[in-house]
Amino acid sequence: MIICKAPLRISIGGGGTDLPAYYQGVGTVFSSLAINKYVSVCITERFSNNIFLRYSENETVTNIKDIKHDIIRSVLNRNTIVSGFEIASFSDVPSGTGLGSSGAFTVALCAAVKTYLKDSFDKHSLAELATQIEMIDLNRPIGLQDQYATSFGGFSEFTVSEFGAVQAKN
Repeated sequence: MIICKAPLRISIGGGGTDLPAYYQGVGTVFSSLAINKYVSVCITERFSNNIFLRYSENETVTNIKDIKHDIIRSVLNRNTIVSGFEIASFSDVPSGTGLGSSGAFTVALCAAVKTYLKDSFDKHSLAELATQIEMIDLNRPIGLQDQYATSFGGFSEFTVSEFGAVQAKN
């Protein structure tokens, strides 16, 4: 069983400046502080070929395309994992608190799946992947802060170029 956890965060400065509409063409800087509350994701092999998911709901499917949870479906579509596994998620706080829980969930899920598949990753590639999943795959109107803050942890300052390239300073 693989267990990965990602911290939730509070914004320190630059609220809204992590949105593409703000930084494109000019760049930006924002800061975040990861806190000691987490989203955890477990993944383990199952004895059957089904995919079993536990989050605020339970799902059992045989094909990734049948998964209702859009983040899980998108993460699994980007990887070569097919069936015969279980994913469960847990959080120290409920979703919708403004602490970046969807970003933390996406980062923890990506880390768990990458670890399960024995794929290498680092903090930056994990944050970038989670951002692509939410911004591009799911077309969510979000910024960069949640995925980068939770992936890097601690107190971090992020500089974003006018083209969206992110550099972190812990």
